[in-house]
Amino acid sequence: KEDYLKEYDRLLNDTEINIEAFEQILICMKIDLGPLDDDDYEKKLIELFQKYDKDKSGNVNFRELRRAWVDLCEVEKELEKMGITPKTSKWGGPAQWGLKQYNKLQLSMAVEAQDKRMLKEFNESRDAIEEIRKDQRIKRDIRKRHKAEKTGN
Repeated sequence: KEDYLKEYDRLLNDTEINIEAFEQILICMKIDLGPLDDDDYEKKLIELFQKYDKDKSGNVNFRELRRAWVDLCEVEKELEKMGITPKTSKWGGPAQWGLKQYNKLQLSMAVEAQDKRMLKEFNESRDAIEEIRKDQRIKRDIRKRHKAEKTGN
């Protein structure tokens, strides 16, 4: 397995998001839980958090957060933003439900592929920077040696 895939797996499973951060993410996503002063607000937030905290750790990892996002976002709009045409049907009922599930799967797979590409590009950039730094250190050491030889030190 390539290093970036190991790092991706670590990111998905080791990133911990507490309920306060989860709430802030929901607000950014414009997920309406009702007015903040509503007695049911806290209850709704806790229920939603617990729904996605699959391992009951008291935190949501990145994988669980992505599942929540796919479930709560406007899937068709997100697919369109990614240049993917969502499947639709003029028929309602089970056919429409099946297409919604298909679109959610498409979105989840597209986001995962996007995350992997981004992480791979990040790692490639980091490797290139490390190579440049290594070359710079070697050149700096050569210059120091030449300077030392000229001055007799």
